[in-house]
Amino acid sequence: KLFVQPAAGWSSGGNLNTARQDGGAAGSQTACLCIGGYLPGATTKVEQYDGSAWTELSADLNTAKQDAGSTGTTTSALSFGGNNPPPGSTETESWNGTTWTEVGDLNHGRWAGSSLGVDNTAAVYGGGQSAPAPVPKALSETWNGTAWTETNNLNTGRFSVTGAGTTTAGIIAGGNVNPPTDYVAWVETYNGTSWTETTDIPAGDAGMGSASQGTTTAAFYFGGTLPGPGTGGLFWNGSAWTTSPAMATARTSNMQQGGTSTSALAFGGNPAITTTEEYSDPAPIVTKTVTIS
Repeated sequence: KLFVQPAAGWSSGGNLNTARQDGGAAGSQTACLCIGGYLPGATTKVEQYDGSAWTELSADLNTAKQDAGSTGTTTSALSFGGNNPPPGSTETESWNGTTWTEVGDLNHGRWAGSSLGVDNTAAVYGGGQSAPAPVPKALSETWNGTAWTETNNLNTGRFSVTGAGTTTAGIIAGGNVNPPTDYVAWVETYNGTSWTETTDIPAGDAGMGSASQGTTTAAFYFGGTLPGPGTGGLFWNGSAWTTSPAMATARTSNMQQGGTSTSALAFGGNPAITTTEEYSDPAPIVTKTVTIS
């Protein structure tokens, strides 16, 4: 018997039809939405990925969005907030797989916060910023499918922060407290009620990561700004961070992402690009039986 360790890493995927940055995302590596973004200028365009190619959908957002929060799947998604217009949008739109519908507004307009959730019926939006001054926010709101409710704040306000997980078991990491270079290593977990500080991102990687996918015990944090574009990544196992394989294309904190901690998708970025990459981390060991004849 042979014991084979499959290699984990990034590979090329199908390019977006329209180059963009600062968009939203919802879904998996093989079924994902790219929602709005900056072209330049905020856009209403939405594209869907099927695991090999992107298709522009005929159903656009009702309002152009950039730097908005997003959660969900290709048939049940939510887009909220955004950097349009200042001091930050409160608008929320819900996707049912066919059309976008305007629903209940956020209590506080802002952009570049962290998004947690798995569909359009439950979400958490934490942190962010609003104009005129780029002041980091510690605000946190939850969505129940009808309305947003203010909940316990983050322990430390920040923007350009990324989140992963559900509305009862989530994690946020990194972020910025004062543009352009004050990136932080702070990490917090969410249990459905309150935020708790946990192990920081390793020294030297503060601010890294424009995207994260996974759960509070298995998250993947990749790309990002250090302060320049990054290709690296980090894995979170619930208590510690370890290094992951590098991406082929350096990306800043303006990219979009989908998938899980073992099957992730990265697309777009700053400056606006169409490049898509897929990350695969197969089962750790494969057993092969060899027969000699």
